[in-house]
This record gives sequence, structure tokens and C-alpha cells, in this order.
Amino acid sequence: MEDASFREIEEGLRMRVNRRSGIVLCAVLITVMLSFQLVAATAWTADAANDGPGIVILQMSDDPDTDWAVRDLLNRLSAFIVDDLYFPDRVRVVKTSDPYVATRLEGEIVIYASHGGPLGIVTGKRLTLWDTMADIVMDSPAVLHLFMACSSKDILRYGDEESGKKLYTVTGSRPAEVTNVEITAMVMLALGLDADYVEQYRTEELTRAKYLIQNGISVHIMDFQQVVLDEIEYIDNTYSDSYTSTHRVYRYSVETTISGLGGFSDLPLDLQDIIVHYYRLYVDQDGVPTLRNLEDLRITYTKNYYYEAWWVVDENPPPADDPDPTPPPKDEPLAAPDPGDPTLFSSTYVTTAAATSGHWEYGPDQFSGGTYSGVVIYSGDGSDWVQVVVNVTASGPTLASDGKTNVESISLNQYGARGVSVSKQKVDGAWQEPVVTRNPSRTGGAWSDPAVKVDYEYDSSWPLMPGYSAKTTGSLRSNGEYLYVTGIPTGTGWHGPSFVRTLPSYFKLKDLGSFSANMSLYHAGVKSRMTSTFVNLYDSNRKLVVALQMADAWASYTKCYLRVTFYKEDGTYAALKSGYVYTDLNGIATLRYDPLVGVFADVPGKSETLLYARNQVNEDRLIKYVAIQSYRYSSYSEHDERIYNIRLDYAGSEYTVFHDTANDMDEFVKSPDFPYGSRSDGISWRCPLVRAT
Repeated sequence: MEDASFREIEEGLRMRVNRRSGIVLCAVLITVMLSFQLVAATAWTADAANDGPGIVILQMSDDPDTDWAVRDLLNRLSAFIVDDLYFPDRVRVVKTSDPYVATRLEGEIVIYASHGGPLGIVTGKRLTLWDTMADIVMDSPAVLHLFMACSSKDILRYGDEESGKKLYTVTGSRPAEVTNVEITAMVMLALGLDADYVEQYRTEELTRAKYLIQNGISVHIMDFQQVVLDEIEYIDNTYSDSYTSTHRVYRYSVETTISGLGGFSDLPLDLQDIIVHYYRLYVDQDGVPTLRNLEDLRITYTKNYYYEAWWVVDENPPPADDPDPTPPPKDEPLAAPDPGDPTLFSSTYVTTAAATSGHWEYGPDQFSGGTYSGVVIYSGDGSDWVQVVVNVTASGPTLASDGKTNVESISLNQYGARGVSVSKQKVDGAWQEPVVTRNPSRTGGAWSDPAVKVDYEYDSSWPLMPGYSAKTTGSLRSNGEYLYVTGIPTGTGWHGPSFVRTLPSYFKLKDLGSFSANMSLYHAGVKSRMTSTFVNLYDSNRKLVVALQMADAWASYTKCYLRVTFYKEDGTYAALKSGYVYTDLNGIATLRYDPLVGVFADVPGKSETLLYARNQVNEDRLIKYVAIQSYRYSSYSEHDERIYNIRLDYAGSEYTVFHDTANDMDEFVKSPDFPYGSRSDGISWRCPLVRAT
């Protein structure tokens, strides 16, 4: 529930005020200075004077301070409201200790006159808690609820948004003069007085109240030491979130240790599967795929819980020797809530709070999430290079019937530089494609293209993709969200352009982590579109190493796929292709390298597959270029092919180089002192020189 601002209430009241027949309102003198302004500003007519609800002041405490506050408010209201034959009780005072009277006041403005504090409001000889008052407000058919009581803003923590729109509450401690001015202004707006006049009245009266209080001649409803009074526009500065609530939430956790070889089965099945998939397999010295053995396991499993507690006022105070009727679920019973600093609230509130007995009621334990954190150690034939130590972190929000957490986020990290790291998450209940990388050494890193601009150069001399027939022109463009190829002319067979960039760091295949592209094909309802687009890696000899492909090679119907291919230097290859998709295509294609296993490919809908063992490829092959190559078939229309992101990471590089993409000159400064020589043919050349910093 949110408390409405003065302006919000001002606008909302005009929508909610009920029309009543036979009501006469008269503008009378508030002061000599304001009398003519009031008549001129409101310009009431007989019909307009009949609009508006009645006002009921519920006086729920009969002490002298509350009596004074009610009289002061009546004097303010009677300055512009008078009774008539048709509506003799336009403003009523109802003395009661039952706040539920408000639930029977249909169409009225209800003003609650009493003392308040952090726990609740004084109602007769006992307190009514703020959560109960929130229920009363939500159930009441009244059009507006205005509270004099200190700390009444705490009611907003319990009600709903709709009831908050018809509330005026007090934040912390506040003099009754100030509160009565605000309440009077709310009533003026509800009865249709001109908003500009109401704002003028409110400002002048608050200024006068401020003067009375600062000069020590104020009569107010509470005893206090200091109140901030410079908040003419809106008085919120004394509010604090540190008060003691009658509703508490307590959290605790239970930790268990999972260890030993038998403990692996105590992990959630999804976590077991991903650990086994990425770390159990290796290729031994002879090139034979082999499974590691689980050597040790040390996982801390933490289950987090919370329970709620509500302070409930006793209907009839129980005998002093009676036990707590609802014992807490944990070790220690809770102490009664703090009623607040007695120097900041009225003695009536403090006395009533002390005389109001109550008890805590506790809700059940609620599971709020579980985490797994620790290490798993696998070993192979005993040599260090086949032993892996994996840091495991996993978490999830729900508890399965077997006591295990249903994990929705998993992070695995092989200790040491160049180790394999895996992260995987669920979105809307479904596992997403994992992100697999290599831990970088000192010279490792990552390169990505977010597709916000084009950093590739058209290269007519670049090799064709295997099986494609002709090189042509075309354009690579970006709309700020994705890259796309367009402008390929008609031709014979498969033909298209190549766009190339040099990587900022060259690296060997053995240091490759992963290479992936997020791609899509859209048909716009045209089945005859035919396209084959690649995002590729090339080596230093401009030989193809990795091809990430999206394609639709059928003219008569929509039939798409993603494919990942690894090429050896001799041109032989192994590939993994997704199933056919008979609608628009969208997905991520990934190739990764595990230095203890080999080359893996992954596409949507298929399990990650080992294409080549590490001993079957040249690990020293130097990766140098990334290229986008797109092909159109004959005169068939191109697809709307999109490349949203390209990502490449590597564990290390012995060939970090400087490469300028010529997008700007910010990396260069003019240097007249930089040395220069002469050409070998003896001709002297003089020119301004620049150097990269």
C-alpha cells in the first residue's frame, strides 16, 4: 500500500465523492483577510453546495489531549461547513472504542482521532494493531480515511494499493495543529473547494502552526522532544524504517556436508549429469577415450528457511502463569514488540500499550532456496595432467520430495589456468544452452562482436567455402542490434561475398576455449528464400578451421538448420547438425576445445558431441581470422539472416598483436620527434608522423 501524495488525493477525491441531494454548504469567514478570496475562488452555486459526503470523527480515546484535538478540528471544519434542514449532522463526532464502526460508514469521510505509536492506535483502554486497522480500511465503504494518530503511516505496510489511495496518515510524531491543518485541507478538497484556495489555506495555516510550536505555546496531542516542522509541502522527514513491527520474518539455515565417494548420489541429478559430462571423460596418452574415477567429494549443502511471526492482541488477558499459546518453532520465544520511545509518543499511548497484552503466532517453516558449494576431484591414471579439481556452485528455489534442491543455476570451474569452466541456467523452467569457457592464463582473454557496428572488410580474394561456386559482391550491415548481409546479386548456383577481420590476438588451437554465434533466419512468409550464412574461424594460412552455419537450402518449402563443422588442414571435416526446423530459425551454435579431450560441437536439440579427439588434430595450428560469408542461390530471394552476437574466448596467446580497425584516430598522436629515414632508392621523403600510444 502506498500513501497518496497531496496532489494525488486532490485529483482522486474529485472522482470518488458521492453526490447527495438536499445539502447546503455556505462559505463563511475564515478570517477577514480570506473571506472574499474564498467566495471568489469557489464561486459556489446552490447545486454545487449539495455535493460531497458527510464527515464522521471517530474519537477513540477520551483523554484531554484528544478532546482538545477534536475541538480544534471541529472549529476548523465549522468555518466553512454549516448544518441545514436537509443535512443536520454534516459533521458528527462518534465516541467509541470499536474501530470497526468505520466498516459501516458508507460514503463518509472518516477521521480517526486518537493516540498512536509503532504498534497501533489507542482504542479505549487497549491498542488496535496497524495490521488490523489496514483490514478495517480495506473493508470500509467510506470514501476517505484520515488519521490523526502518530505513526499511522505504518498502516501502509499491511494494506493494498487501492486502499492506500484514500488514506491520509502521519509519519512518526507530529503536533495535532499540523495534522488538523492537513486533514482540513483534505476535507476541503473532498467537498469541492477550489484547489488553489485550499493550497493557500494549507500553507498559511501550517506556517502559523509552525510559529506556535516553535515558540512553545502549542497544545498538542503527544509529548515530544523535537519534531521537524519545516516540511510545509509534505511532512515525511521524521519517518524511520527502523521501528519494531508487529509482523516479523525470521530466517535460518541448515547445513550438511556431503563427502566421500557415496556422497555423489546425494547431489541433484542435473548437477551430477553436468559434472560427469564435462569432467569425467579424457583422452589418454595413447589417444584412447577414457573415463576418470571419482577420487573425492566435499560439498556443503545449505538449506535456507524462513518463518513469520505476528503479534496478536489477546481478547481476554490470559493468567500470568499460562504458557505461550503458540510456542515458536525455534529455540527462543520472541520478546514482545517495542512500543516505541516514550519521549516521542503520548503518555496515553504509552500507558495503553503497556496495558495491552498479546502473544506471538508463528507460521510454518518455508523453504527459501538451497545451495551446493564445494569441490569434486576426478583422477585418471594417477598423473597430474589427467586429475581435475572442480569447484562446484549450484542453487535453486524449491525443494524436491527427496530433500534435494531443484537446482536452476549451476557453475563449475576447473581449478588452474586453462581449465574448463561451465555455467548453465534455467529460464522459465527450461535449461538454456551452457556457456563453456577456458580459464585464461596471463595472456588469455576473450573477444566478442555485439553486432552494434560493422568491423569487417570485404575481401574479394578470400577463399570460397567448400562446395560453393562463385564470389560476388554484397554488403554487410548493422542496425545496431544485429549484423546482416544484403545486396547479393543474382547469379548461378551458390554465390556470395566474404567479410573478414583479423583477430586482436592470434592463438593456437590448444588454447581455444569456445567459439559461438547467436543467429536466426526469418522468411517473412516467403518459402522460396534460400540462404546459407557462415561465421568462421581461419588459421594464419587462410585455411578454414571452424564453420558455424545457418541455412535454408530448399526452394519449395521452409526447412532450416544450424550446423557446426571442424576442418582439418587437409580439408577433411566432422560436423554436428541440428534437426530440421520448418519455421523461422533461431539458436546458438558452439564449438569448444578441451585440451584433455578434444573438439566438441553443440547445436540446439542435440547433445554435445566429440568431433575429434585431441590427438587427431594439430593443436599448434594458429587461429588468426574471423570471417562472415553468406551465399545466395541463383536468383532466389535472400533470407533475413541475423547475427546477434559472436563470442570467442581463449586460454592464452603467444601472439598478441596490435591490430587497428581504422574506425577512429583516437589511438594515435602527432609526433614530430619520431625518427624517419629515406627510401632505399635514395629519394628522401618528408611527412608528418604519428605513433600509437
